[in-house]
This record gives sequence, C-alpha cells and structure tokens, in this order.
Amino acid sequence: MIQKIKDLLQIKDHIDEIAKAIESNKESITSLTNSITNLKSESSELKEKLSNAIEDQAAFISNFKESSETIEELKEKFENEISDFRLIKNQLPEKIFDQLKEELEPHIESLRTNVKTFNELKSELTKTSEEVNDLNSELTKFINISNNIKAEDFELAKHTKTLEKNDKEKLELVRENEQLKTLIARERRRR
Repeated sequence: MIQKIKDLLQIKDHIDEIAKAIESNKESITSLTNSITNLKSESSELKEKLSNAIEDQAAFISNFKESSETIEELKEKFENEISDFRLIKNQLPEKIFDQLKEELEPHIESLRTNVKTFNELKSELTKTSEEVNDLNSELTKFINISNNIKAEDFELAKHTKTLEKNDKEKLELVRENEQLKTLIARERRRR
C-alpha cells in the first residue's frame, strides 16, 4: 500500500515535470512565432527600402545620361572650334595670324576654361559611374539578403512543427512508460 502511494507520488512528480516541459515548449513555440512575425515585418521594410533605392538609382541614371549628353555637346563644340582655328591658321599669312591671335586670345582662354570644365566633368562622371556600380552591388546584396530571409522563415516554421511533433511523441512515450511501470508493479505484487 505504501509502495503504491510512493509510486503514485512519483507518477505525479513525473506528470508535473512533463507539464512543465510542455509549458516550456509552448513558450518556445510562442517565441519562435513572434520571431517569424518580426522577420516578415523586417522583410517588408527591406523590400520597401530596396524599392526606394531602385527609384533613386533610376533618377540618378537619368541625371547621369543628361550630364553625359551635355558633355558630348561641349566636346563636339570644342572639337569644331579647334578644327576651325586650325583652318584659319593655315589659310592666313603670319601678320593676319598675329592680328587674329590677339583677337582670339580671350576665346582661347574661354576654350581652356571649357577644356578644364570638361576634364572636371569627366572626372566627376567617372566617380559617378563607380558609385552607380557600387550601388548596384549593394542592391544585389540586399536582394540576396531578402531571399535568404524568406528561406529562413520557412525553416523556422518547419522547426516549430518538428518541436510540436517531438512533444507529442514525448508525451506518448511518458504515458507508455507509466503504463509499463504499472504493469511491472502488478507483476511484482503477484509474485
């Protein structure tokens, strides 16, 4: 009789431990569910940031094209001015050339300024092109991160299901264990 009471107390202790384990697993599942919700929210924010970055990049490329066209026009004008100047130089005698040189000196200075501006714009365009390439690289990284987050969300959901399945199996094993203990106790009493 005392042994039965001890067995019942042990069974009760085992049941309490199992209940605590189940409660702990429920908290873990709730925590995982919250993590999945947070990841989905962060994924949406990331998609929105990527969309904004793509729009900014499109505007930047448009400005870049406009600047490039302006530079091409300046370059053509500059080349025309140089070719005109060479023609004039070859056609005129030296005295006329000297007079023209005096008259053209301010224009030459203007051309030098244009060349300097052209070179500065060319350097800025090179930097801008590098920045666009860097931005494209960063966008590719963000897209890869976004894709990885989606895959991890599914893996967490699978892990949650596996935990629930393992909890059910554990409960069944504990019940079977209790039944076996009861059967063993009965067999011992019969002997």
